[in-house]
Amino acid sequence: MSIQNRNESSSFTKPFAHVHTLLTAHGFDEVAGKENSFYELPIRSEGESKGYPFRVYTRPAENNQLVVDLSQARFAGEGEVPAEVSAKADKLLATLREKLQGEPYKNESTPIDEAQNGRMSNNEEEVKQLGKVMSDYPTNKEVKESGMVPDPIQ
Repeated sequence: MSIQNRNESSSFTKPFAHVHTLLTAHGFDEVAGKENSFYELPIRSEGESKGYPFRVYTRPAENNQLVVDLSQARFAGEGEVPAEVSAKADKLLATLREKLQGEPYKNESTPIDEAQNGRMSNNEEEVKQLGKVMSDYPTNKEVKESGMVPDPIQ
Protein backbone atom coordinates (compact mmCIF):
# COMPACT_ATOMS: atom_id res chain seq x y z
CA MET A 1 0.00 0.00 0.00
CA SER A 2 1.51 3.28 -1.04
CA ILE A 3 0.89 6.62 0.62
CA GLN A 4 -0.22 7.86 -2.79
CA ASN A 5 -2.38 4.82 -3.64
CA ARG A 6 -4.70 3.85 -0.80
CA ASN A 7 -8.04 2.17 -1.08
CA GLU A 8 -11.22 3.58 0.40
CA SER A 9 -11.89 0.72 2.89
CA SER A 10 -9.71 2.36 5.51
CA SER A 11 -12.29 3.87 7.85
CA PHE A 12 -12.77 2.30 11.27
CA THR A 13 -15.01 3.22 14.20
CA LYS A 14 -13.63 1.89 17.46
CA PRO A 15 -13.72 2.84 21.16
CA PHE A 16 -11.58 5.87 21.95
CA ALA A 17 -9.46 3.88 24.42
CA HIS A 18 -8.68 1.25 21.77
CA VAL A 19 -7.64 3.81 19.15
CA HIS A 20 -5.68 5.97 21.58
CA THR A 21 -3.84 2.98 23.07
CA LEU A 22 -3.03 1.55 19.64
CA LEU A 23 -1.67 4.80 18.22
CA THR A 24 0.30 5.84 21.30
CA ALA A 25 1.79 2.34 21.57
CA HIS A 26 3.19 2.90 18.08
CA GLY A 27 4.76 6.19 19.12
CA PHE A 28 2.10 8.68 18.00
CA ASP A 29 1.29 11.76 20.06
CA GLU A 30 -2.28 13.05 20.18
CA VAL A 31 -2.85 16.62 19.02
CA ALA A 32 -6.37 17.62 20.01
CA GLY A 33 -8.44 20.16 18.14
CA LYS A 34 -11.81 21.75 18.87
CA GLU A 35 -13.78 19.25 16.77
CA ASN A 36 -11.32 16.73 15.42
CA SER A 37 -7.89 15.59 16.44
CA PHE A 38 -4.96 13.86 14.90
CA TYR A 39 -2.10 11.70 16.01
CA GLU A 40 1.39 12.61 14.82
CA LEU A 41 4.59 10.59 14.60
CA PRO A 42 7.89 11.90 13.23
CA ILE A 43 9.29 9.26 10.89
CA ARG A 44 13.03 9.51 10.31
CA SER A 45 15.20 8.44 7.45
CA GLU A 46 18.29 6.41 8.32
CA GLY A 47 21.09 8.70 9.48
CA GLU A 48 18.94 11.84 9.64
CA SER A 49 17.89 13.63 12.79
CA LYS A 50 15.02 15.40 11.01
CA GLY A 51 11.71 13.61 11.29
CA TYR A 52 8.90 13.90 8.76
CA PRO A 53 5.66 14.37 10.75
CA PHE A 54 3.15 11.71 9.73
CA ARG A 55 -0.47 12.27 10.78
CA VAL A 56 -3.44 9.97 11.29
CA TYR A 57 -6.69 11.91 11.58
CA THR A 58 -9.58 11.02 13.87
CA ARG A 59 -13.02 12.41 14.63
CA PRO A 60 -15.45 11.64 17.45
CA ALA A 61 -18.47 9.40 16.99
CA GLU A 62 -21.31 8.44 19.33
CA ASN A 63 -20.78 6.53 22.60
CA ASN A 64 -17.14 7.51 23.11
CA GLN A 65 -16.17 6.01 19.77
CA LEU A 66 -13.55 7.42 17.42
CA VAL A 67 -13.51 7.27 13.63
CA VAL A 68 -10.07 6.68 12.12
CA ASP A 69 -9.78 7.07 8.35
CA LEU A 70 -6.39 5.72 7.31
CA SER A 71 -6.96 6.87 3.73
CA GLN A 72 -6.61 10.44 5.07
CA ALA A 73 -3.26 9.75 6.79
CA ARG A 74 -0.45 11.85 5.34
CA PHE A 75 2.75 13.71 5.98
CA ALA A 76 2.34 17.23 7.36
CA GLY A 77 3.88 20.16 5.58
CA GLU A 78 5.08 20.48 2.06
CA GLY A 79 8.08 19.14 0.28
CA GLU A 80 9.39 15.81 -0.85
CA VAL A 81 9.43 12.86 1.55
CA PRO A 82 12.23 10.33 0.99
CA ALA A 83 11.14 6.95 -0.38
CA GLU A 84 12.54 5.19 2.71
CA VAL A 85 10.35 7.33 4.99
CA SER A 86 7.30 6.79 2.78
CA ALA A 87 7.92 3.03 2.89
CA LYS A 88 8.06 3.14 6.70
CA ALA A 89 4.72 5.00 6.74
CA ASP A 90 3.20 2.40 4.39
CA LYS A 91 4.34 -0.42 6.67
CA LEU A 92 3.00 1.39 9.72
CA LEU A 93 -0.38 1.96 8.04
CA ALA A 94 -0.60 -1.73 7.14
CA THR A 95 0.07 -2.64 10.78
CA LEU A 96 -2.53 -0.14 12.03
CA ARG A 97 -5.10 -1.41 9.51
CA GLU A 98 -4.53 -4.99 10.62
CA LYS A 99 -4.91 -4.09 14.29
CA LEU A 100 -7.98 -1.90 13.70
CA GLN A 101 -9.69 -4.69 11.74
CA GLY A 102 -9.24 -7.02 14.71
CA GLU A 103 -11.07 -7.06 18.00
CA PRO A 104 -10.99 -4.05 20.33
CA TYR A 105 -8.03 -3.74 22.63
CA LYS A 106 -8.19 -5.91 25.69
CA ASN A 107 -5.71 -5.33 28.45
CA GLU A 108 -3.81 -8.60 28.50
CA SER A 109 -1.09 -7.48 30.85
CA THR A 110 0.71 -9.93 33.06
CA PRO A 111 -0.95 -10.39 36.46
CA ILE A 112 0.89 -8.51 39.21
CA ASP A 113 1.88 -11.67 41.06
CA GLU A 114 3.54 -13.00 37.87
CA ALA A 115 5.06 -9.75 36.64
CA GLN A 116 8.79 -9.32 36.87
CA ASN A 117 8.88 -5.79 38.23
CA GLY A 118 11.91 -3.69 37.44
CA ARG A 119 12.06 -4.88 33.82
CA MET A 120 10.93 -3.06 30.69
CA SER A 121 8.94 -6.09 29.56
CA ASN A 122 7.79 -9.44 30.82
CA ASN A 123 7.99 -11.52 27.65
CA GLU A 124 9.38 -11.64 24.13
CA GLU A 125 6.19 -10.29 22.55
CA GLU A 126 6.41 -7.14 24.68
CA VAL A 127 10.09 -6.76 23.71
CA LYS A 128 9.18 -6.91 20.00
CA GLN A 129 6.40 -4.33 20.47
CA LEU A 130 8.73 -2.06 22.43
CA GLY A 131 11.31 -2.38 19.66
CA LYS A 132 8.74 -1.24 17.08
CA VAL A 133 7.79 1.76 19.19
CA MET A 134 11.39 2.76 19.84
CA SER A 135 12.67 2.22 16.27
CA ASP A 136 11.84 5.78 15.21
CA TYR A 137 13.19 7.46 18.33
CA PRO A 138 16.43 9.39 17.83
CA THR A 139 19.57 7.91 19.36
CA ASN A 140 21.47 9.79 22.08
CA LYS A 141 24.09 10.65 19.44
CA GLU A 142 21.41 12.16 17.17
CA VAL A 143 19.94 14.10 20.10
CA LYS A 144 23.37 15.50 21.01
CA GLU A 145 24.10 16.42 17.37
CA SER A 146 20.88 18.44 17.27
CA GLY A 147 22.16 20.46 20.25
CA MET A 148 19.92 18.92 22.89
CA VAL A 149 20.67 16.89 26.01
CA PRO A 150 19.43 13.28 26.19
CA ASP A 151 16.86 12.77 28.92
CA PRO A 152 17.11 10.94 31.15
CA ILE A 153 20.88 11.15 31.26
CA GLN A 154 22.09 7.63 32.00
